[in-house]
Amino acid sequence: MEERKPSQTALGAAGYRAAHQDLDGGAIFSDPFARTILGAEAGAIIWA
Repeated sequence: MEERKPSQTALGAAGYRAAHQDLDGGAIFSDPFARTILGAEAGAIIWA
Protein backbone atom coordinates (compact mmCIF):
# COMPACT_ATOMS: atom_id res chain seq x y z
CA MET A 1 0.00 0.00 0.00
CA GLU A 2 1.31 3.41 -0.94
CA GLU A 3 1.38 6.11 1.68
CA ARG A 4 -1.49 8.64 1.48
CA LYS A 5 -3.45 6.49 -1.00
CA PRO A 6 -6.46 4.26 -0.24
CA SER A 7 -5.87 0.51 -0.18
CA GLN A 8 -7.37 -1.79 -2.80
CA THR A 9 -9.80 -3.01 -0.14
CA ALA A 10 -10.96 0.55 0.55
CA LEU A 11 -11.37 1.23 -3.18
CA GLY A 12 -13.40 -1.96 -3.64
CA ALA A 13 -15.74 -1.10 -0.80
CA ALA A 14 -16.10 2.48 -2.06
CA GLY A 15 -16.95 1.10 -5.50
CA TYR A 16 -19.84 -0.92 -4.15
CA ARG A 17 -21.06 1.99 -2.03
CA ALA A 18 -20.88 4.39 -5.00
CA ALA A 19 -22.70 1.90 -7.23
CA HIS A 20 -25.45 1.66 -4.61
CA GLN A 21 -25.84 5.44 -4.75
CA ASP A 22 -26.04 5.49 -8.56
CA LEU A 23 -28.04 2.34 -9.22
CA ASP A 24 -30.35 2.23 -6.19
CA GLY A 25 -30.51 5.93 -5.39
CA GLY A 26 -28.98 5.27 -1.98
CA ALA A 27 -32.18 3.55 -0.85
CA ILE A 28 -30.51 1.74 2.05
CA PHE A 29 -27.93 4.35 3.05
CA SER A 30 -26.55 7.62 1.76
CA ASP A 31 -22.80 7.83 1.18
CA PRO A 32 -21.72 11.19 -0.23
CA PHE A 33 -18.01 10.27 0.02
CA ALA A 34 -17.81 7.06 -2.03
CA ARG A 35 -17.28 8.82 -5.36
CA THR A 36 -14.73 11.15 -3.79
CA ILE A 37 -12.67 8.18 -2.59
CA LEU A 38 -12.74 6.70 -6.09
CA GLY A 39 -11.60 9.95 -7.69
CA ALA A 40 -11.76 10.75 -11.38
CA GLU A 41 -12.19 7.08 -12.31
CA ALA A 42 -15.42 6.72 -10.30
CA GLY A 43 -17.71 6.31 -13.32
CA ALA A 44 -15.47 3.74 -14.96
CA ILE A 45 -15.19 1.74 -11.75
CA ILE A 46 -18.93 1.79 -11.05
CA TRP A 47 -20.02 0.90 -14.57
CA ALA A 48 -17.30 -1.71 -15.23
